Amino acid sequence: MATIIAVVGLGVDVSIAAFLGVAVLVVIARPSFKIFQKPFRNWATYGIPFAAFGAFFLKNVVKATELSEIFGIFVANGNVDDLLLLIAIPAIFAFFVGSPLGGVGISYSILEGIVNFTAKSAALLYISSYLGYIIAPTHLCLVLTADYFKCSLGKIYKYFIPSLAVSFATAILLYLLV
Repeated sequence: MATIIAVVGLGVDVSIAAFLGVAVLVVIARPSFKIFQKPFRNWATYGIPFAAFGAFFLKNVVKATELSEIFGIFVANGNVDDLLLLIAIPAIFAFFVGSPLGGVGISYSILEGIVNFTAKSAALLYISSYLGYIIAPTHLCLVLTADYFKCSLGKIYKYFIPSLAVSFATAILLYLLV
């Protein structure tokens, strides 16, 4: 609440207001030093900032290598369809990055000069990224679920692939009909 009041009511920068909100929370809760330092000892705490850094880094690498222009040449020559790019690129990057938003961010930076983005193309980009992320071995929920049920990822993929195919087909059909 303190963060929102600082940003909206006082016009404080969001990053400063976030620190202010944490400070107010610490004052109210009065945690011991041991409890306060516990999250900083857990390496999972650093996973999200490192993943965000990795996504931004990869996005800048994609821009620096002018990968967008390379795909643009294929589209201009008629070798590759926009629909295929909107499906394959986000799914592949989300699969490798292990994040649907990372896949969207990288894919958008590649495709922004090639594809004329509308609401439906953005929706297809997002669903493709999400479906690529769902089956990624870097998707922690998938790995933890497989570990919990003592099941191999290969066995899970046997059931995932048909449902993934139906989901992709439905997304493509909706894209084409709308």
